[in-house]
Amino acid sequence: MIDTVQVDAAITETHEIAAEVMDYPIERGSDLTDHRRVMPRRLSISGVLSEFPVSSAGNELDLTDEMHPRVSNSLPTTDALDQRYRELLGIVNSPEPFQVVTGLEVYPSMSFISFRVTRDKTTGGTIRFEGELREVLFASSLEVEVKPSVADKPRVEQKKVLGPKQPAEPKPSPEPLKSTAKRLKDWILK
Repeated sequence: MIDTVQVDAAITETHEIAAEVMDYPIERGSDLTDHRRVMPRRLSISGVLSEFPVSSAGNELDLTDEMHPRVSNSLPTTDALDQRYRELLGIVNSPEPFQVVTGLEVYPSMSFISFRVTRDKTTGGTIRFEGELREVLFASSLEVEVKPSVADKPRVEQKKVLGPKQPAEPKPSPEPLKSTAKRLKDWILK
């Protein structure tokens, strides 16, 4: 079942689960959660919609005389097939994710990435389709109030404007440099 459309026959179903593993080396003993990411699940399905939907024949597919009145009472027409096809096209074109129920798995949030319909002289009152679907992943966010802390304060104070500065007085030049021998002589004589 694709959202609200009951598929009369699923010819093939291919369920795919894949993961992306990083190409760079991993240090032994490190946490591996950052090095492997599970990708959204994929589903490929080939199915059939018919003029006589399975649901119109009741829950049992009994090919006895009892089957004929059930089918004739349901009065399916090509209009009913066209309506189901249009409903399926609406799901294909919808931006909203939908539920897909298969024989193996229930996918709560899927979206079509491709859809093909094949009709020829052998299909008669049926519509054969192939669809590629991909899981839509949702993330939830949470707002948290963070109190200001020391870490939020600027590390460097802003410059204070003190106005124009006066030139500094020139410092008196130090005593001319004396050789080590001369300084030693002056020290001894003192």
